[in-house]
Amino acid sequence: MDHILDFDFYTYYNDSYSENYESCCGELTLCDQKSTMYFDSIFIPVLYSLALVVGLVGNGLVLVILWKKRRIMNATDIFILHLCLADILLLLTLPFWAVEAVKGWIFGIALCKLTGALFKINFYCGIFMLSCVSLDRYLSIVHAVQMYSRKRPMVTHCCCLMVWLFCLLLSIPDWKFLVATEDSRRQDRTQCVPEYPSHSWLLVTRLLYHILGFILPALIMLFCYSCNHASHYCKNLSRI
Repeated sequence: MDHILDFDFYTYYNDSYSENYESCCGELTLCDQKSTMYFDSIFIPVLYSLALVVGLVGNGLVLVILWKKRRIMNATDIFILHLCLADILLLLTLPFWAVEAVKGWIFGIALCKLTGALFKINFYCGIFMLSCVSLDRYLSIVHAVQMYSRKRPMVTHCCCLMVWLFCLLLSIPDWKFLVATEDSRRQDRTQCVPEYPSHSWLLVTRLLYHILGFILPALIMLFCYSCNHASHYCKNLSRI
C-alpha cells in the first residue's frame, strides 16, 4: 500500500500548480532548493537557540518564584507550574530540530518518534493549561466560584494530570506515523516526518491539530477574558 509523506501533500499541490502555470505562462523558474536549504541551516538553528535560551531562563525564573511561594500556591499557580514544565520539555526538543535543519535527521527512527511526540504533547499541554487558567479566572471573577480549593491542591494537580494524559493520547498519531526518511526535494537528506497511509489520515490529523491546538483554546480564552472584562466594567459602573 502506498504511503503519503507529510511533504508529499505539498508536492502534490505544488506540482499541480506548476503544470497549470506552465500551460498558461510558458517556462516556470523554480526557486533554488540549495539556497533554501542554506538559509534554513543558518536561520533555524539561530532562531531555536535564542528560543531555547530565553525560554529556559524565563521559565526557570517562574519556577523559582513558584518554589518560594509553594506553601500558598493557588489553582492558577499550579496551572502555571505545569505550563512551565510543558514549555521546558518542548524547548528541550528544539536542538534536535536545529540539527535536522543543518544535517538532516541523524538520530534514528526511535528518537524521531520520541522527539516528535514530546513536542506535540507539550504543545497541546501548554495551550490547554492556558485555557485552564482562563477558565479558573472566569469562574472566580464572573461567578465568584473557586474551581479548586487552595486547601486541596492535589485536586488541581489531578486535573493537570488528566490534561497530560489527554495530550499523550493526542500524540498517538506521532508515535505511529513519524518516520526518518529521505526527502528527494532536499537532496535526499533524511527528515523526521509523518508517513500516512492515505491523504485522509493526513487531513484528519491536521484538522485535529488546528482545532484542538488553536481554534478551541482560542475560543475558550476569548470567551473567558471577554466575560472577565465585562464583569470588571459592570462593577466599575456600579461604583459611579
